[in-house]
Amino acid sequence: MDEKLETSASLGADTVEANVGRGPRSAPPATIPSLDLNELQELPGKKLEALARNLDLHLHPARSLHQHVLDIIRAGLSMAATVTAEGFLDQVSDSFAMLRWPELNFLPVPEDVCVPRAVIEQYHLRPGQKIAGTIRLPGDREKFLTLEKLVTIEGQPAEQWVEPTDFDKLTPQFPQGRIMLENPRTNSISARAVDLLAPLGRGQRGLIVAPPRVGKTILLKEIAKAIRVNHPEIVLILLLVD
Repeated sequence: MDEKLETSASLGADTVEANVGRGPRSAPPATIPSLDLNELQELPGKKLEALARNLDLHLHPARSLHQHVLDIIRAGLSMAATVTAEGFLDQVSDSFAMLRWPELNFLPVPEDVCVPRAVIEQYHLRPGQKIAGTIRLPGDREKFLTLEKLVTIEGQPAEQWVEPTDFDKLTPQFPQGRIMLENPRTNSISARAVDLLAPLGRGQRGLIVAPPRVGKTILLKEIAKAIRVNHPEIVLILLLVD
């Protein structure tokens, strides 16, 4: 009987010691849920705390929300949960890149995901591309969460991804078909002058350079009116930025 009491007391002491700093121990979840890093970043503090309790994890109140997200991700990965992340590739050095998020103004955060150089070279990834995949815990000599498997690139399955041609290597397409501006409805001298001095074509880019307050905006308006009259099939988008 005494031996049983000693054993129970010893087990109780070990249990209390293991739970120091972790709060009351709850029953482990029957199935480890899959986690999405992007969804965790949008959760408020209370929902992060509730999720942490399901993982038997105590979040320190002095740590930031991003550090809480990192703690939850680490706890989930240590329990063999599948964790996914999606972001934009930011080449921070020659050996690796990081995932950044526009919702966070592309700033570095504790839960940043490292994209190894081997993955970048395998799929010929470029800075600014949107990628998604599963992540793992950092290994030896690694500091950040690491992309384990690349799933999609720009919304396409990674296995079907075809590297796009560099812009400088693309075949140029010269303007095809002229855009006539002169018309009897607007009867604009400016449109007639553009036809004579700087004719426009489909697929062409133009630039108006002039001193302030000489009528650049008025000229743009006359060109837009003439296009609507002579070429109604053209989709016209007018953006004025002051």
